[in-house]
Amino acid sequence: LDGGASITVSFAVTVGVDGTFSSQATASWKSSLTTLTTTSNIASGTRDTVAPHLVFLVQPASSTAGATMSTVKVEVLDHNNNLVNTSASISLAVTGGAAVLNGTTTANAAAGIATFSTLSIDAAGTFTLDASSSGDTSATSTSFSIGAGSLDHITIAPSSSSITAGGSQTYTATGFDSFDNSLGDVTGATTFSASTDASCAGASCGATKAGTYTITATNGAAETTASLTVVAGSIDHVVISPVSTTITADTTQIYALEAFDAFNNSLGDVTASSTFAGSGTASCSGNVCGSTTAGTFTITGSFGATSADASLTVAAASLDQVVIAPKNASVTAGATQAYTLTAFDVFGNTRGDVTSSASFSASGTATASCTDNACGSPETGTLTITGTFATKSDSATLAAYMPTMLAGN
Repeated sequence: LDGGASITVSFAVTVGVDGTFSSQATASWKSSLTTLTTTSNIASGTRDTVAPHLVFLVQPASSTAGATMSTVKVEVLDHNNNLVNTSASISLAVTGGAAVLNGTTTANAAAGIATFSTLSIDAAGTFTLDASSSGDTSATSTSFSIGAGSLDHITIAPSSSSITAGGSQTYTATGFDSFDNSLGDVTGATTFSASTDASCAGASCGATKAGTYTITATNGAAETTASLTVVAGSIDHVVISPVSTTITADTTQIYALEAFDAFNNSLGDVTASSTFAGSGTASCSGNVCGSTTAGTFTITGSFGATSADASLTVAAASLDQVVIAPKNASVTAGATQAYTLTAFDVFGNTRGDVTSSASFSASGTATASCTDNACGSPETGTLTITGTFATKSDSATLAAYMPTMLAGN
């Protein structure tokens, strides 16, 4: 080498995206007389590769159902945890339950960092987020909670039930937000009311009158209803009908017996399973009662240990006969005898004195006669006195005698 000569050596390493690499060394010798350059391949092959990995730079924070979560950031780091300057597409997904992650869930990284600022979850619970990107190792966030939102609606339980009259049904109310996340039992903060004839004391509602009622639960602006059916209780008493009636001796009265609970709710007609009896001469065949004797009777209907009484008045039947009185009498000639006429039915029940409406006639002597109900003859003799009412008649014997005959002269 002359005094002005120099040697320059340089190295070049080329690395492919597929992990292959090659290296070259170039030496240059230069003097005042000449320049010589030579290049040699030193090595080539494939390097060990470590894929970039994702890391949550800003973890998800707890929030409320449906509300926008605070911003979440995911970064791309190399194997030495250095930020990778990439615009890779990064996606987020929620795990835990059946929750759905809403908002923009896929974003391109800017200088290796992807930002998510519109995320929300409608379901309440505890969740994690998974970050993924093609070719990069995925990441899982720390867990966070989504709480239920404010009260939107309530449910009442039971929604439909049946109780006996005088009893009560206890209700519970459960609150929910607008996404149907449960807020738990809100019975204590709920007011219960009932439709007409039913009432509520706190969360217990009932009625003494049988029927179907609407129970309303109210909590703020939230309201819901339930159906409450009240049925009659056990038998307490029976009612006979008709309770008072009048028939004639030749007819009968049909009775019915209805059962009721202690609150007077009907348990229905129990006639077919009841027994009936009458006082005095009244009698019953099944639920058909009557008497051939005129008068007032008590009809008793019995069902099990309960019974009820009715008043039955039996009047005389239609006119069957009349009876004149007296049947045998005697008066002095020229005097008169007063008669009465009484009507009777076929059973011998009196229909009352019909004298004023009756006609009377006399026969036996040429001068026998009646003025109204007073009959006699100026002549002596045996008279036949006939009283007539409607189509019925009866006769009596009247003897007209001389005063001397009565004195025994």
